[in-house]
Amino acid sequence: MEINIIVPAGGKSSRYNTGKPKWLRTHPDGKLMIEHALQALVKNNYKLNIYIITNSDIQREFNVQSILKDSSLSSAELILLPHSTNSAVETIYKGIKYHAKNFNYSLPTILKDSDNFVELSEDIKWGKSNFTVGLNLNKVDTNRIKSKSFLVVDEFNNVVDFIEKQVVSDKISVGTHCFSTFQSYMLKAESFLNEKQSLEIYNSHIIASLIYEKEQFIYEEAKDYIDFGTQKEWNEIFKQHSTYFVDFDGTLVKNKGKYGDNNWDQLNDIPLLENINIFKSFQKKGASIIITTSRDPKYRDYIHNFLKRLDLEVDEIICGLNHSPRVIVNDFANTNPYPSCSAISIPRNGDLRNYFQYDF
Repeated sequence: MEINIIVPAGGKSSRYNTGKPKWLRTHPDGKLMIEHALQALVKNNYKLNIYIITNSDIQREFNVQSILKDSSLSSAELILLPHSTNSAVETIYKGIKYHAKNFNYSLPTILKDSDNFVELSEDIKWGKSNFTVGLNLNKVDTNRIKSKSFLVVDEFNNVVDFIEKQVVSDKISVGTHCFSTFQSYMLKAESFLNEKQSLEIYNSHIIASLIYEKEQFIYEEAKDYIDFGTQKEWNEIFKQHSTYFVDFDGTLVKNKGKYGDNNWDQLNDIPLLENINIFKSFQKKGASIIITTSRDPKYRDYIHNFLKRLDLEVDEIICGLNHSPRVIVNDFANTNPYPSCSAISIPRNGDLRNYFQYDF
């Protein structure tokens, strides 16, 4: 199966701090946002023709070609429009019509937003019909409801209307649409752009107009969805992927020392289970856990196996530290906002639940 994927990426990222366009920003795991946006699609065993459409101003300022060359999207075709556009529809239309190389309009073609992660069902029948992907608000929580596009779906799972920024149903679009062939989109986009040159046109307008003309679109429910649309949501991703430097004695196990009858050599530590469970919950959301301890490096394997038996698989164990205060120093910037580090001091063998404002 061969599929086209088109990502319009010419926007100004106005809901983000100044700096790189949001789709070029680095996720905590080291990948670009746009890599995450396409992650669930590129893992399938299809031949993918990926078209990323932006403009020459963004290329000149940020050297997009150089950034993508070092990413998993190095084989994507980067299309540079000479000027910024008024809408994603204009970006897509001009990018494909005038600048895409050897674009095959007869292939199934996905339009995908650059600022969210969407996972699709494995049993989608590509090329058999048009479909648009959404979420049922009765099943998930999501932000910025009033800024979303809403889908009206009948009892046969057909989309009967697609409306911008009006709460008319319990289903929202997640910015992922597939056309069995792409000719109808381009024709409709050309018509809209010729008639309404000064207005911002959304993909929802194109799809709704095609639906009114009796072209069928099936509703597909997203298996998973993560929204990166605003700086606040991106910051929350960073928060969930924080790196925690966690002391062992007095924080994860009842404190003991190097000397005395009940010392480190006894290898009989008593776990502080509530605290360990907190870090297990953080880890499930994406956090990295690094253990710090004054214990000698000879105890590293013991600490690793002790925590592993409690289902906490840590990323690293740093041994042999001074028995003294520990200070974290880290830089901050618009892409990693202030404060980029923090510290929590708890009473020895204390309960960490009193210090974190999370649902565990």
